[in-house]
Amino acid sequence: MTQGLDWGNVPSWASAFVSLLALCSAVFAATQAWRALKIQQAGDRRAEAELRKRLDEEQRAQAAKVSAWVSMVRDSTTDTAIANVRNASELPVYDLTAQICLDGRMVETLDAGVLPPNSEPLRRPLTSSGRSVDRWGVTLTFRDSAGLSWHRGQDGALTKVNPVKP
Repeated sequence: MTQGLDWGNVPSWASAFVSLLALCSAVFAATQAWRALKIQQAGDRRAEAELRKRLDEEQRAQAAKVSAWVSMVRDSTTDTAIANVRNASELPVYDLTAQICLDGRMVETLDAGVLPPNSEPLRRPLTSSGRSVDRWGVTLTFRDSAGLSWHRGQDGALTKVNPVKP
């Protein structure tokens, strides 16, 4: 008696083959969907970073137009140091304080309160005079028209100050 292997019938084999093909297709589709999700998430992160950058630039727009420096006015007998504070924006700034430093040490404070927009700087003579301009520095703190607080260091760097929570 010859005994042959029973390989089943053709419909069972066809069903098994189609099921395996469906499983492979599902794995392939899941892999492609995962890749598409990762690409979409990367695009969303880039768009979010761009939006944050644009919002930061919009917030800084007014503050970037507020500046201060010290200049010297020379007449025939003396040199007078002048503090210059300028708001070149279209809106006023509030609670403005300028700390005038000589050789890194604060020597005077100028509290302007509200500084309206102006093409010309607010000019105040300083009590300490007769020094080279490069030895002077000015630090500003102020609040813009949107209520955001800012600090401009002696190096000109502008940073947003987080308000103190009461």
